[in-house]
Amino acid sequence: MISIHDIKGVLVTIGIVLVFSYGGFYIIRRIFRREFLRIYRYSLSLITGGVILYISLIGLVLSSYYAKRYSIWLFVIGCVGFTLLFYSESVLAQCEHKKEEYRKLLCSTKKLAIYDAIMFIVLIIKYYLIN
Repeated sequence: MISIHDIKGVLVTIGIVLVFSYGGFYIIRRIFRREFLRIYRYSLSLITGGVILYISLIGLVLSSYYAKRYSIWLFVIGCVGFTLLFYSESVLAQCEHKKEEYRKLLCSTKKLAIYDAIMFIVLIIKYYLIN
């Protein structure tokens, strides 16, 4: 009989991947505007954020089975992908002349970028300076 504790890591990984996949798909579907793809800041951050997010999710699934040490790094990289998607959403609000929404989204993007930087610094300290 298989215990829930034996497959706990698999269930957590599947949950994280499903939540991040749905969130990324929802954001991309909501903010994708074909007519604004000519704007460099919008298109580059949208495409890069989506690619980084989904490649890190695939890597997160694979690393949870083969190399658990790198899965936390891929989680943080997935968070960077979300930050880029939020940035492209703020650029879209600026292009559509929604100043209040632009300010709110840019403030949220800056906070997410600070959190990502803190997570990277903590991981660098943990894996390279403490060990």
